[in-house]
This record gives sequence, C-alpha cells and structure tokens, in this order.
Amino acid sequence: MFWSYKGEGEIMFPAFNGLKKIKLELNIHYDGCELMGYIDNTNYCFSDSINLKKYNYAVELKNITLQQYHINCYGKEEVSKDYFANTKLLKNIFINSIKELKEDKLFLFKFTSKTGILNFSFSKPFNRVFYRNYLLKRHDGFILEENNVTLDNHKKYISIFNDTINLNETFLNNFQLSLELLQGQKLQKILLQNNSILTIYLNKTKLEKTINELLENYDYLNESIVKIIEFLNNLPAKEYTKWKRALNILIMGRKTSYVDFIVTRFQFLDIFKDKGEKFKVGVSNLLNLSDTEALFLTKIRNDIVHDAEDLKEIIDKYYDRLIETDPLRMLLESGDSSDQKALLLYLEIDRLIDAYISSKIKLDTNKLKDYNHIMEQIKNTPILINY
Repeated sequence: MFWSYKGEGEIMFPAFNGLKKIKLELNIHYDGCELMGYIDNTNYCFSDSINLKKYNYAVELKNITLQQYHINCYGKEEVSKDYFANTKLLKNIFINSIKELKEDKLFLFKFTSKTGILNFSFSKPFNRVFYRNYLLKRHDGFILEENNVTLDNHKKYISIFNDTINLNETFLNNFQLSLELLQGQKLQKILLQNNSILTIYLNKTKLEKTINELLENYDYLNESIVKIIEFLNNLPAKEYTKWKRALNILIMGRKTSYVDFIVTRFQFLDIFKDKGEKFKVGVSNLLNLSDTEALFLTKIRNDIVHDAEDLKEIIDKYYDRLIETDPLRMLLESGDSSDQKALLLYLEIDRLIDAYISSKIKLDTNKLKDYNHIMEQIKNTPILINY
C-alpha cells in the first residue's frame, strides 16, 4: 500500500513574516503516514536563532490543496482525479525536522501533530479504514455480511471498505479488538474515511512485530471475528467496559517478559472475580480449578506482585501445596528442569484464560492455539528462560 498526495498550502512559522507558500506532500504507506513540505531557499535563509537540528517548532498550515498521484504501468507519475483539500487553518502542527537540500535549493520540513490527527475534506465520498501491524497469515479478502463491509488482508496491514454505510466507531473498535485478540498484538489506525471526511493518523508508535496468535486454523478467521464482534456488541455498557479493559490488558501483556505476562493474566482474573471475593475463590470459580490449584496460583500471584520473587523459586516454594491428583501438579512434574516448569506454568495460565474467553464468546477451541502440542515440544527441548 502506498499513496502519494502532492499540492500546496501556506505556512505560518516564527522565522517568517506572515504566511509563506509551501509545497506539500503526504505519503501514506503500510508503516504509517508522513506529511512533508518544501520551500524555495533561493532568496531566503533562517536566522541564527533557528536551529535546523532542533525539533518541535510550532507552526500553522492553511489553504491546503492536495492531489493524488500514482505510478502508471510505464513507471511514470500521473495525477489521479481524486484529491482532497482543507482550507481551514490547521493548528497544533509542529516541525519535526528541517533539512536544507542545497542541490535542489530547498528547505525540507517534516511535520507532526500534537494530536497525531489531521482531517481533510475528500472530493470522493467513501468509507474505508486502514490498520498497520497486521501479523496474521495472509488470508483472502472476505465480507462481514451483517456489517456490510469488505475486508482486505495484506502483508503488514488490513483494510475495511464500505460503499454505502458509515463505519461507526463501535464497530471499528470491536473489529480492531477482535483482530488484536486473535493475533495477540496491537494494530494501529493509519487512516479513516467516513464519506467526505478523511482522517490521517500521523504519529507512529513502535509496535511489537512478534505474533502470539490465539488463532490456529486460519479458515476460522472470518467466523471468529464475527463471533467476537457479536459478543462485544451484545454486552451491557458496564460489562463492555470491563471486557474491553480486560482484553486490552491481555493483548498488551503478550509483549512482556514471562513474569509480567503472568501478572497481566492475574489482573484479567481480578477484573472478573466478584467484588469482595477472595482471589483464591475467584480463580477457582472462573477457571474451574481445585481449591489447592487456586491456592497455588494465589500464592504465586502474591509473591510475584508484592515481593517480586523469582518465578522458578516461587514454584519450588509452593509446589507441595498441590496434591498428586491436581492436573497442574501433573503438568509441572512433566518438566525436567525449573526452566521447563516455569514455562509450562506460563502456558497453562495462558491456556486457562483463553479457555475462559472462548467459553464466553463461544469460539471453537479445536481451531484455536494447540497448547498441548506446544507443551509437548517444550518438554522435549532444553531451554533457558530470560525473565
């Protein structure tokens, strides 16, 4: 994905007296958006008070007109009929960097926004949204019929198109959350267009590129997205807020260390246990564990959160609290080393949380992550964990 829009506008900058004409270029690609400007430096130079290497000079842009360009089949740049313009004064704009291009006799400005957002009036009404950091395996485009939208999956990004109906905020939030849950990492919106208003998201956040997906069978992608969205749509407002917060904690936790990852799982359980209920009782009820297994996990939680103890030492410390018939004890016994035991516990906690989520959303667990297969691989592999 790559679009380039070129045009002009006016800039109000402390180094200038009043408004000055500036050529503008907006590039939109799978890794984000970039707004740049060029000014002829033939008859102009900055005063000594302007440091070209210093960032965050506040400016204003107005009377912006941009036109779309594309590369034709002959490799030449052509102007598209589609363009967008914004004649209003744009505030909260900052110069991220200034560079003098001496050979071209130009100053190059790179802009950012305090809010990270720019809005334009687009000449061609349309409904679309693009997200970057799409990490799931490539999947053919598909349609969510009930929402009347078409989804296109590509390497590194995913897009939604709708010719007739506005893409409402609730649907977009739930769609994004469903994909983030399935791939185990965050997405970031690049652009959003509802009818004639196009919103560009300039600021880029460094995103985790390592996938930790819940999904195992990609033929189940369409159905699982629909089920997650339907589940979220049907929640009462208070429960929706609770689930949204809990799922975001899980997703953010997947890029942390093993210990911090486990802490986020305990935070998830804290959200859903009954108010005033002891953690041990809540864990037992939510995850269908024995009293001894629930007590074991509670002891681990308390020592990690309150005392910051080493996970391997905590497991050894409370291992005897488990009885021989506890599935959790039998799982830990299958590990040959303390590293293996710690990793098996990490995976088992993750499996139990995923099973709880799947039971609520009514996902087919046979098409999700195969934890048993992963654990068997771990048991047969010497490992050393960096906590």
